[in-house]
Amino acid sequence: MKRRNFIKQSSLLSSGVFLQDFKVMDHFLEKYSKEFLSKSQMKSLYDREMPTTYLKTKNELQYIGMPVGGNLYLGGDGRLWLWDVFNKNQTGVIYKEVAWHETVVGNQNKLRPYEGANYVQPVKDFRPLEQGFALSMEWEGKKVIKELKESDWDEIAFEATYPMATIRYSSKEIPCELMVNAYSPFIPLNEEDSGLPVTIYSFHFKNTSDHHVTVSLAG
Repeated sequence: MKRRNFIKQSSLLSSGVFLQDFKVMDHFLEKYSKEFLSKSQMKSLYDREMPTTYLKTKNELQYIGMPVGGNLYLGGDGRLWLWDVFNKNQTGVIYKEVAWHETVVGNQNKLRPYEGANYVQPVKDFRPLEQGFALSMEWEGKKVIKELKESDWDEIAFEATYPMATIRYSSKEIPCELMVNAYSPFIPLNEEDSGLPVTIYSFHFKNTSDHHVTVSLAG
C-alpha cells in the first residue's frame, strides 16, 4: 500500500474510532454521572490539563524520542536522532538482544526487539549523522555561541504535546530565551499534507535584557 493511501485510510479509521469513543463517553456521563460523580468530579473530566514537562536539571531528557516524520526522533534537547535512512530494514528502533532471566521461545534467555528488548533497555539518542542548530548572540561587544544541545544550557524544558513538541532553552550567560516548536505535519483527513516527508522547526527568540541583541541562527 502506498504511504499516502495508508495515512489516509488510517486517519479515517482513527477519526471514526475517536468520534465513536466520544459518543460512548457522553452516553456514559449522561446516564451515570449524577449517580456516581459529584459536580466537581464531573467538571474535572472536561478540564484541560497542563502539558507534561521534562527538565534537564532533573535528568529527564535522556530517553525522549518523539516521532517527527519518517524514521526520525526528536530528542529532549531538540536534536534529531535515529535517522534510519540506510535501508537496513531492521527490526525495532535499534536491533539488539538483551539477556533475560527466563527462557524466551526460540531464543534462550535473550530478548530480541520484537520480544521487548527496547523496552527492557530503552534506546538513548543514537545519531548516525552529524546535524543540529546553533545560535550566535552579540550584545555590548560580547559574542556567545550556543548549540542546541543539552550541555550548552542551564535548563532545557521539553513539553510533550504530540504531534508538536515545545522546547524551552535558558542560560544565565545570555540575555535571551529561546523556544522551539518541532513537529511533522499531521492533519486529520488531509493525507496529502500529512504525508510530507518533512520535519519543521520554528524558532522564537525573546530578549530578556534592556540591550540590543543580534541573534544569528546556523544549521
